[in-house]
Amino acid sequence: MLSQPGTNRVSTETVSPRGSLRNTFLLVVLPISIISLLLIGGLTYIRARNAISNQVNLQLSANLDSLVTNFNSWITIRHIRLDLAVRLPELKTALDQTLSSPAAGDQLESETREYILEQLQEITSRREGLLFNQFIITIPDGTIIIASQPEMEGQTLATAEFYNTLSTSLDSMAVYGKTLSREDEINVITGIPYFDEQNRLQATVFGISGPLSMIGLLEDVTRFNPIAHCYLITQSHDFIRVDPYLKTITRDDPSLEQGESLLPIVGSLSVQASSGDHILTTTTFDGTPVIANIAWLPSLDAALVVEIPEDIAFGELNKIGPYTLAITLALGALLTVAIWVTTQRLVGPLKNLTNSTQKFAQGKWEQRARVSRRGEVGLLSQAFNRMAEDLTGLYRSLETQVAERTRSLEKRSHQLEATAQVAREAAAIRNLDDLLTYTTQLISEQFDFYHIGIFLVDKSHQYAILQAANSPGGQRMLQRGHRLEVGQEGVVGYVAASGLPRIALDVGSDAFFFDNPDLPDTRSELALPLKVRNLVIGVMDVQSTKPSAFEESDIEILQILADQIALALDNTRLYEQSQEIIRELQNAYQSQTKIGWSHRINKQPIAYHFDGVRITPAADSHFEDINLTSTRTSQIEDTEIGSTLSVPLILRDQIIGSIILRRDPGKTPWTASDLSIVTDAINQVVAALDNARLLDESRRTATREQVIGEITAKIRETLDIETIAKTATEEIRQALDLSEVSIHLGSHTPDQEKWS
Repeated sequence: MLSQPGTNRVSTETVSPRGSLRNTFLLVVLPISIISLLLIGGLTYIRARNAISNQVNLQLSANLDSLVTNFNSWITIRHIRLDLAVRLPELKTALDQTLSSPAAGDQLESETREYILEQLQEITSRREGLLFNQFIITIPDGTIIIASQPEMEGQTLATAEFYNTLSTSLDSMAVYGKTLSREDEINVITGIPYFDEQNRLQATVFGISGPLSMIGLLEDVTRFNPIAHCYLITQSHDFIRVDPYLKTITRDDPSLEQGESLLPIVGSLSVQASSGDHILTTTTFDGTPVIANIAWLPSLDAALVVEIPEDIAFGELNKIGPYTLAITLALGALLTVAIWVTTQRLVGPLKNLTNSTQKFAQGKWEQRARVSRRGEVGLLSQAFNRMAEDLTGLYRSLETQVAERTRSLEKRSHQLEATAQVAREAAAIRNLDDLLTYTTQLISEQFDFYHIGIFLVDKSHQYAILQAANSPGGQRMLQRGHRLEVGQEGVVGYVAASGLPRIALDVGSDAFFFDNPDLPDTRSELALPLKVRNLVIGVMDVQSTKPSAFEESDIEILQILADQIALALDNTRLYEQSQEIIRELQNAYQSQTKIGWSHRINKQPIAYHFDGVRITPAADSHFEDINLTSTRTSQIEDTEIGSTLSVPLILRDQIIGSIILRRDPGKTPWTASDLSIVTDAINQVVAALDNARLLDESRRTATREQVIGEITAKIRETLDIETIAKTATEEIRQALDLSEVSIHLGSHTPDQEKWS
């Protein structure tokens, strides 16, 4: 909760802006304007340095652009010449013959190798000199089959960093190391793939330009400045220094700052394949500060850097540095005094206002700014105080709304959880009375209501009868059979008739309220219909001691609960009905089974005996010394003639007989395993006996129906009453094997006509 704002507040009356911030600034700006004249020298120095820097940058860019153009032309000439050489019919014929020969993968004969190398050298030569120092021809797996250095033939270039890039496309790459030479030096490798008529790669021809062939290109850097330097940075981050005076190209380690500043640019340029230049200040190999310009050479897959020392570029300008420093120090002293004066007049009030703002932001809502002076700062403090008042009121309102929304969400969450629990536990109860009683108690505990009552509508839909209640008053109402007329009495009667929920926020003045002395503390009431398949079967009545305890949102939650209760009630009713039907069917079937077996036992012997050879009807002597009981459990009895096991024959909870098993004296007593085997076997026997009985009864029924049908057929052959009567008596006598059958019409008197 936010803290309550204090009662002591600073007055926020409007203050006239006499000592304005503008006048304060004039007092400071006037002396600064005078001092600014002294800054002209420093500004001139800076502008001069910027002008020189721009000129140096322009010259570096022009020189670098010229070098890049020369390099691109240098590479393009080699691409064209090498591609032209490979396309010549004579060389293609020689290559095809070489590649198709069995020795294509091994060292070739000296004559063929020399011919191909001479043709390549001759075609790619210029008047100014050789374009390539040496040539290499490889097959697709990287094996060298022809090389200007014979000792390289038979080796493989498959693992070389340039091979995958240059073996399948016309391109060039700068490579540093001993891969293609005897010394650590840079070589420019130009590769052109050789395809057959089906466009399948057959070989790759590589032309290698050594370091000396690049010297002439790089000599142009001295036109800018005799002490300018240039170097290359390869894809593998090798820094290759070029010294046109010593005619050497060597690899060197960059300084720390040089590597950190240039390598990220090289990586970015290589990814973007951009040819634009980048000017920056860094150090050279020996740590000397330089101005450098870097550009990417896509045709060489390397970066070219041109640099010039800073002390050379700004040598003359640096001589006036001490004078500039002295002027700067003097101006700094004057500016310090001016800032101190300004701080005293401006920063103090602003600091106080800042502190007040910070405390207010920390939740100290009673904090207000002190209005200690007139002017813009005073007006700002007043504006802050007004804003603080508005924010305090707004924050209070928001906090109240958030608290109310939180309570509402918590209440709704609790109601949903309680609804789920009531529905879950109610669904597990199968007895209707228990379900109603338990549901009212559980709803009261979970929702904390004064009274919960469940009414069920009678079959005539005339009265809603109270079936369960949790409150003491509700229990008294249950004892006297409390009921309400549907559509006539109270909120419950209205809901039972309309099928719509009803809220009585002030039950004392509600037109539908039924004044109930058993519930005198009720101040709010909510009645919800219990519906099943759009039929109102009852009403759930919820009452509270709090005025206006129910809202429209409560209807949604409690209606869900009411629907779940209605469904549980319907399921319980259906369950009880189904159980009653099952019991009736079981009783009927048991009765029918008992009658059927009684008839069977009366007609046939009641016992059979197996003597180890055959089965015969049992005589009374077989049961001497055997205790025959009608119990439902198996019994074991030891007698002089042996150990007897008596097991009842139970069919659908009816005892229809028993099986008696006897072991001679001295044999193993009956065990639980024996009893289990006998019980399983007897279950099968009982089922088979009953199936046999049912089959026999079915046959007798069929025979009886057949006889009745035959008698009926013969009787229907005539329409004469006398003939019908005589035919009936004769057919019944023969069918039932009777000695005499008489049919009398009317009262039985001596004079009555009869047929026999």
